Amino acid sequence: MNAKATDNRGAKFYIGVVLALAIMFLFDKIVPTWGTVTTTGVCCIGVFLGVIVAVIFTGQVLWPTMAAMVALTLGGYFPTINAAISGIFGHSLVYSFFLVTALITAMNDMGTGEAIASILLTRKFFQKKPVLLSFCFLMVFAIAVNFMNTVGTMLLAFPILDAILDYAGVDRKEKYAKFMNLGIFLAISLGFTFRGADMPDFLVRVELFNTALEGTGYSVNLGLYTIFGILAVTVFFVLYVLAMKYLFKCDFGKLSDTDFREVGNLKEKAKLNKYQVLFLCGFLMFALFGLVPKSVATLSKVGQYGVLGLICMILSFLKRKDEDGNMVKLFDFQKYLKTVNWDIAMSLGLFSVIGTAIGSDVCGIKEWMIEAVSSILSNNGATAISVICIVGISLITHVFNNNATATIFASLAAPLAVSYVTAGTLNPALLLSSIAICSQSGFMTMAASGTAPLLHTREGIDSKFIWTCGAVMEIIFILVVLVMYFLFAAL
Repeated sequence: MNAKATDNRGAKFYIGVVLALAIMFLFDKIVPTWGTVTTTGVCCIGVFLGVIVAVIFTGQVLWPTMAAMVALTLGGYFPTINAAISGIFGHSLVYSFFLVTALITAMNDMGTGEAIASILLTRKFFQKKPVLLSFCFLMVFAIAVNFMNTVGTMLLAFPILDAILDYAGVDRKEKYAKFMNLGIFLAISLGFTFRGADMPDFLVRVELFNTALEGTGYSVNLGLYTIFGILAVTVFFVLYVLAMKYLFKCDFGKLSDTDFREVGNLKEKAKLNKYQVLFLCGFLMFALFGLVPKSVATLSKVGQYGVLGLICMILSFLKRKDEDGNMVKLFDFQKYLKTVNWDIAMSLGLFSVIGTAIGSDVCGIKEWMIEAVSSILSNNGATAISVICIVGISLITHVFNNNATATIFASLAAPLAVSYVTAGTLNPALLLSSIAICSQSGFMTMAASGTAPLLHTREGIDSKFIWTCGAVMEIIFILVVLVMYFLFAAL
């Protein structure tokens, strides 16, 4: 689905509006509660479905966001409309999206994205090796996200990809461009788990297993946890790029037939000027701040987003010479804030809130899922538990909050795994690492993660591609994790 504003106000548009509003506001009035799912939970599901219908039928996000705020307030999730406004418009993802978009747009106006793309394309190592170039490009950002955050890395990666596509003459609607857009999204999402062993969200799940294993002499091996995750993701992207070439027959010809060192002034562009370096240094500071230990209280209070704001402020104070020799602002903050795509910004806030709502205690959906999954897991052995966790998480995470999905499965698997761990038939590090990477693989709906709207609003990405080619790639991902899991378990 492509959430770009449209003026196509035909019958489909108005049918979509009526249908979406009916689902948002009437779903909890028609559908009864079940199990532990509360009326508020039914309302949140209705709002989620209604917004999806609105985006599919109308291609718009702003008015569904306004309607969703009212529906979530009437349904009891938010106590007041002010709380709803604060929750969606004041979400940290929205704040960071505004700042990072302004910063990245300024960098690209100065040709920074083109310069980085030129540096990559003119390396001798990559000439006429498009498969290798594509793989390395994806893996660079899978690693880079561990020094930044997912939103910042995606907003940096996509313009560089656009520059490469432009230099190669690849249209955004070609299969190669579509798969590289999806690949970038998955690389950054999955790569985010590489340093999971020292991140709070992931450590919570490690602690669940270590607590369950207390007194047995066993614990989660964080080294194995990390190594397995990195290798599984790397193998997946090797197969991802090969599938692009041999399964989906993507046209690599425009990249393989060209020696980019001989293209126009591309080699000259592969040099960063002092202003581009200054912006990159600012971005690097933002990235490195993500490595500051939480134990450093003062710095952890400021956080990456606080540092990003300070960087934008400092850059806005600096001056540079324009082409005519006049002194102008290095970073015109107000000008670049106007370039922010409000549809994407609202999508980030709205779907992050809906994802959190569906996974919250007040909705009861999480508890219902725990009961349902628990009954399945409790009657199966180590192999079945592993398969159910890997496959189940990989499917559910496309429509359910990724962190909540991983935590639910980890909390259920931990006590059930103890007897198998002590018997030597299940390795907790492998299972936990699989749970982590599978929970990050969602992309089919905007509610899959807080960053999913960034993929769905990319030019060329449409529902047909997501639910056909994207679905096949997800199957390949599941198979890779399963095979890697059982290979490591057998060692």
